[in-house]
This record gives sequence, structure tokens and C-alpha cells, in this order.
Amino acid sequence: FTSLKRLVLLYCKVNKNLAQQDVSEFTNLQELDINGCNLKGSLPVFFSNLTSLKILTLLESLDLSSNQFYGNISALENLTSLQLLDISNNKFHILSSLRPLFNLSKLKYLYADNNTIHADDHEMSNSSAPRFQLSSISVSCCRSVGSFPQFLYHQSELQDVTLSDIYFKVDRFPFWLVENNTELRSQYLVNSSLSGPFQVPSHNIPVRMGAHLPFLGHLNMSKNCSNGGIPSSFGDMSSLQVLDLSNNQLPGEIPEQMAMGCSSLQVLALSNNTLQGSIFSRNFNLTSLSELELNGNNFTGIIPNVLANCSDLYTLDLSNNFIFGEVLSWIWNKSRPEALDVSRNQLFGRLPQWRGNASNLAQVSMADNRLKGSIPRAICRNIPTEFAVLHFLEYFNMSYNNLSRKTPERIGQLGAFDKSSYVGNPFLCGSLVGKNCSPITTPLTPKASSGIKEDHGFIDIDAFYASFSHVT
Repeated sequence: FTSLKRLVLLYCKVNKNLAQQDVSEFTNLQELDINGCNLKGSLPVFFSNLTSLKILTLLESLDLSSNQFYGNISALENLTSLQLLDISNNKFHILSSLRPLFNLSKLKYLYADNNTIHADDHEMSNSSAPRFQLSSISVSCCRSVGSFPQFLYHQSELQDVTLSDIYFKVDRFPFWLVENNTELRSQYLVNSSLSGPFQVPSHNIPVRMGAHLPFLGHLNMSKNCSNGGIPSSFGDMSSLQVLDLSNNQLPGEIPEQMAMGCSSLQVLALSNNTLQGSIFSRNFNLTSLSELELNGNNFTGIIPNVLANCSDLYTLDLSNNFIFGEVLSWIWNKSRPEALDVSRNQLFGRLPQWRGNASNLAQVSMADNRLKGSIPRAICRNIPTEFAVLHFLEYFNMSYNNLSRKTPERIGQLGAFDKSSYVGNPFLCGSLVGKNCSPITTPLTPKASSGIKEDHGFIDIDAFYASFSHVT
């Protein structure tokens, strides 16, 4: 077996300790995969002699029924050809400094989730730097480790970083980790007890951030104190798929460079800032958007027609702005709409006809606008009856508009919504609002001076509304 280079024993139920396995002669082994073999014990010393080893995977299955190795990882310190090391889901005791691995100059990928991480008491006094430059690291667990690992200061080629569920005793976010790694694609520090605000210079998002991180795929800077506007350099992040800057204090407009350059963007969340101006100009290339959340800002102008080019847009939230104009038919005639909220704006005009596939629609809110419409002499349907067969509908609110005629019958999901979904529409009638829809006979034909205008079988609802104010 001295010439053996690859040994794979995936999910083999080995009943012996690994130290009893006779692999000490595998001196040319380059890949060893014993994933899910339910092996127990500490790492055997003979790993130190496998100097050609490049890939070591000691994984457990998702049900935690596989490998149960324990102890330290010092037996790996001489595997200088190692490129990928995965020791996740075991019972190892790992120093947060990773000092036992400092000599592994070719190491690029390190996965050590679900072990026990300990603070290195000698880390601050030891100024040595690791010989490796990692591309990906994932070390997540549930243990206090003191200060942020110092070895990360020396990393400049990181693309994916996960250091979640670790209690770091630091007072600010380590923004140097972002600044030092310009090829960063993802960074997860979830539930890591980082305190203080998300510190960036002067609480502004760095002006050149997009230029420094052109390959970034996900960026979440929500719920901070960031201000100063969205940098135009975000347009350089052509690989960006998810951008969440919600719940900050960002002023200004959405940069045109971002609307053109972030062509891969699928999720854009800018909710609860102080952004203003038109939502998007004609220079728009975000056609891959599936979720757009702009609620809670100061946007003005109309709902941009360029959004009609986003064929996969299933969540649109423009609520709590100052948007005016009509609701065009494309807004809910998308291929697979799920959530639509344009409430608390200044929209007016008739509700457009429903022509799309509404089977997945879960949330609809157009409350607190000025939506109305001419009333045809024939029976009209200002609230589309298609809503009545929406089996996934969880929220429906059309209150405080000027909608008219009969509400849908109490069938399907619409039967679950009470009067509050329609309150504030004085011309609605039906069982859902407790008002009889019997026609009202007017004894006298109004004079022309009354302001009522008849045009092609429709009544001007503005004049109709005003005429009621004079009835005694």
C-alpha cells in the first residue's frame, strides 16, 4: 500500500479505534476521506508521518452519529502539503489562534464547525504569523474565546468567512477584516456577541467600498447607524446578489451607477432610511430582482415602469413613501407574485384589471391611498373577484381609499378578513362591510350645475362624492 494516494471510506461503520487501523505505511497518501465512519478517540500520532497528505476530512453525519474524535489537533502540524482540512462536528479542543496549524503553508480551506473552541492565553504575547493564506474558513461553535483571533489580521485572500455562535469579547465590529480581504464574497458573524455600532469611518459607508470588494456576493449592513448615503462605487460590485442596508440613516438617492452596475442583484432591501427622489431612473439594469423593499423612506414620483422588466419580482414593498400616480396593471400581473405592499402613499386612479397568476399571493396591502375609479353603469368589479380563490392569502388590506361597489363574497381566504380590511371606503357595500348593496333611487335628475358628468356610461366619482355632501 505504499503507492496508495487516495483512500475513501465514506460512512463505513468501523468498529475499531482509528489508532488500531494499520495505515502507517501509507506514506504517499494524498487524500484521506473517512467521513461518517463513527470513529472515536484522539488523532493518532501516525498522521504526523503522512507528509504527502493534502485532504483530510473527518466529518460526522447530520444526526451526529458518526466521528467522535477528541483532544487537540497538534498531530496535524507536520502535514505541510495539506490544502483542505475539514474536522467539523467532532469533540476537538481547538485553540482560537489555530497555532498548531501555523506551519501548514498550503492550507486554503479550513472547516472546524461544532467543536470546542478555547481562547489562547499566549496569543497576545506570541507575535508569529501563520504561513497559510486561507480562502475559506468556517469555525462556529458555542464558547467564549476572548479577543478576535489575531491570525486573521494576517489574512488577505479570504473569500468566505463564517465565525458564528462564538462569544467574542470585543467592543466593535472588526472592519479591518473587510478592508484587508478585497476578494471577500461572504462573511457571517451571526450570534457572535459583537457589541457597539458597526464602526466605519465617521459612520459612513466607505466611498470606495464597491471598488475594494468587486466580487462580493452578499452584503448585510442593516440595523446600524450608517449615514452619508449609498456610495456610487457599489456599482462596481457586479457579482452582488443580496444587498441589505435597511434600518440605517441613509439619505440621498439610489445611485444610478448601482442601478446599472449591480446586474446580478436579486434582493435589494433599503427599508427604513431617509432616501428620497425617484426610485429608479431610466438607466436601470436590475432585471434579476426578485425582492425589492424600499418601504419607510421619502421616495417621490411614480412607480417606475422599468420594474415591469423584472420578470421574477415576487416581493415588492414601497409602503410609507410619497409615491403618487396610478397603479399600473403590471404591478400584480407578474409571473409569480407573493407580496405586494404600496400602502400609505399618494396613489390614485382605478385598480387595474387582474390578469396574472395569483395562486401564490400571500400579502396584499394598498391601504391609505386615494385609489378610486369611475363606476360603470353595468356591474363593475373594483375589487377583483379573483382574490376570493387565493388559498395562500395571509394579509389583505384595502382600507382608507375611495373604492366602490360590492366587496367580494365571504368565500375562500377573503372570508377570513373582517371589516378592518375595507374600512374608510364610503362607497363599498356588501356583507364584509355590513352595508346593503340595494340600488338607491334618486327622485330627481341632477342638473348640470351639480357637477355630475356623464361620459360613455361612467360616472365621475369626484363629482359623485361631492354631490353626497350636499344631501340632507
